[in-house]
Amino acid sequence: MRKLIGVALVVIGAVLLFWGYDFHQMPIQQGIEQRSGGWSEAVWQYYMTGAIALGMGLYTVLRH
Repeated sequence: MRKLIGVALVVIGAVLLFWGYDFHQMPIQQGIEQRSGGWSEAVWQYYMTGAIALGMGLYTVLRH
C-alpha cells in the first residue's frame, strides 16, 4: 500500500512540476516576470509543491 501511495505522489509531483513549467511559459506570465523581476507566486507554488510531492514519493518508493 505504501508503494502505491509513493507512486501516486511521484505522478502528482511530476504533473505539478509540468504545470508549473507550462504556466511559467505563458505569455501573460512572461509579462509579469518582466515587470516584477521574478516568478509569480503561482509558479513558485507549483514548483515547490511538485518538488515536495516528487521527493516524498521517491523516498516512499525507494525506501525498502
